[in-house]
Parts: sequence; C-alpha cells; structure tokens
Amino acid sequence: MGSNDHYVYAMQLVTSASFPMVLETVIKLKVLEAIAEAGSDAQLTAHEIVSRLLIPNKDAPDMVDRMLHAIVEGGVAYEKVHGILTFEYSTLDATRKEAFNNAMLNHTTIVMKEILECYNGFNNLESMVDVGGGLGITTNMIVTKHPNIKGINFDLPHVTRSAPFYPGYMAYFDSFGIKVNTILE
Repeated sequence: MGSNDHYVYAMQLVTSASFPMVLETVIKLKVLEAIAEAGSDAQLTAHEIVSRLLIPNKDAPDMVDRMLHAIVEGGVAYEKVHGILTFEYSTLDATRKEAFNNAMLNHTTIVMKEILECYNGFNNLESMVDVGGGLGITTNMIVTKHPNIKGINFDLPHVTRSAPFYPGYMAYFDSFGIKVNTILE
C-alpha cells in the first residue's frame, strides 16, 4: 500500500464512522427487533418503540427518532442523532471541546501534510484567509511552509479565544471582526 493509499484509507475511516456507529447502536438497543415484533403493517412512533424497549432515558424517543431518520435518509448522522451540529455539541462542556479540538487537529494535520506535499497553489501568495479555520492549524502549517504568506484565521469568537499562538505571521479574527491574537502588521 502506497502512502497515498494509506491517506485515502484514513480519510475513509474518519469520514465514514458516524453511520456505522448509529446503525450499531440501533442494533444493540434492539430497535429493529421492536419494530419487527409489532408486525409488518405496524407504524410505531419513537415513543412506542422506546416503551417496548423499556429505556428509562426521557430523551430516548427523540434520539431513537433521529437515529432512524439518519439510517433511512442518510446525511450527517451526528446532527440527526443529537439535533445539533458537531461543532455546537463540542461547546457544551470542556471535555467535549478538548476531544473535538484534538480530533480536528489530528484530522487537519493528516490532510494538510498531503496537500502541502503536492499542491503548489500557495507558492506565489502574499496573504490568505482561512474562514472557519478553527484553532489555526491549517493556517499555521501553510505559513510555516510558506513564510512569505501573511495568514489570517477567521472563526467564531468561542473558537478564536481558544486558539494557541503560533509564531510567524498570523492573526486571529472572530466573526465580529475583532482581532483576538495577532502579530500581523
């Protein structure tokens, strides 16, 4: 397996994990069995399914409903299961935020190493803006390889407040245009 094959495989693993996890949860909870036991013509609500499974969690009907919609309709399973975007969910507490930021950092590092190895589009740039750039890892990697570029990272205020300081020409702006962390002149 060549290095590009490893990269493609890693990307498939990263981006395809949600659907199998949702499906596995539905199977482990025996949701499909509860539906099947009701008969082929039955049209159960999520509340009826949960009551058959004796799940005490008051949020279970909504979660089961979202999981079944994610399986049937496709789309972003995480959003359908939790009712909010992954990015929003990660802001609910410090542990989730740290796990999400580490996952994004690692994913971005894998992707950007490959891009910077074969893409020459940054060679003649003087400046760049990474809109939705998170903690700035992409901008940092580009500016590190191309020190002539003045990099600007732009994201939501709660994200840019957590962004580390990277040496070089970088500035962080939040969605209100407030310069948060800078040495850009």
